[in-house]
Amino acid sequence: MSRKYINTYVNFVCNAYANRYPNVVDKFLSNNKDKIKEVLDSFGVLKRDFPVKRLYRGVLVDPDSLESRDGRSFLKPLDKIQYLSFTEDREIAEYFADTGSDMSGMVMSLHPNYKGYIITHVPSVDEILIHWRWSILLRIPDMLENAGITGANSTILEQREITLWQRGHEFEVIPYEKN
Repeated sequence: MSRKYINTYVNFVCNAYANRYPNVVDKFLSNNKDKIKEVLDSFGVLKRDFPVKRLYRGVLVDPDSLESRDGRSFLKPLDKIQYLSFTEDREIAEYFADTGSDMSGMVMSLHPNYKGYIITHVPSVDEILIHWRWSILLRIPDMLENAGITGANSTILEQREITLWQRGHEFEVIPYEKN
């Protein structure tokens, strides 16, 4: 594998964490997915040393946009999005699903009918695009800090973010109500 491919992967990871231009990062991933997949395929040891756990994602969505089957609700695949971030910490996901949290204020002011939901998912190791522990080993937090990008390190270190290929997944959602 060439160094250029590794640089492509690191470029993607840094820009995904910086979260400044998600549409551009998504397009970059789409244009470079074969190179990035080759880098990920070379992470055999990393994949073995960091076993897959149950992951969580908090979302705010219009309940009418969900698909219902057998008494369960599902979030339809998002065709334009190549990747989604999750966390190993359910409490972090609950914060993002809380319609009264600081994080949700703008969304709820624009869409007062939205409700909070939790997605739980146990991915296969091949679904993982970025793992917060891999990012530490690759010194991504240092790169971001040196570049003056603030906030990304909390995503990596505090939120323990794991980013998955979206690949047309349909995720079951569980309604979230703060206790």
